[in-house]
Amino acid sequence: MRTIETYDQNSAGIWRTRKFDLDNPVDAVRYIARNPYAWPGGYDIILIMNDGGILCNDCVKNNYRDILFDTKNKWSTGWDAAGIDYELEESFCSHCEKID
Repeated sequence: MRTIETYDQNSAGIWRTRKFDLDNPVDAVRYIARNPYAWPGGYDIILIMNDGGILCNDCVKNNYRDILFDTKNKWSTGWDAAGIDYELEESFCSHCEKID
């Protein structure tokens, strides 16, 4: 189990810890929507979909509800996530075709 902790501050100024299990696709979607870059290293994080496509962080943020709903319900609509990966080479987002 790959678990990662993040620390962020809410609107009231209170610091909190969030734990994400990166082997769980639902947690992977939540993590990439909040954290676009890997630490350490600063690599872009991409979301791998069950149909083999990849999504950039901007597309994950813009389609967050659809991705999370389909991943939770295990629907094969193209929005169901399989996991995350680090973008080390040039690749295309399957939704917006942005080159990262």
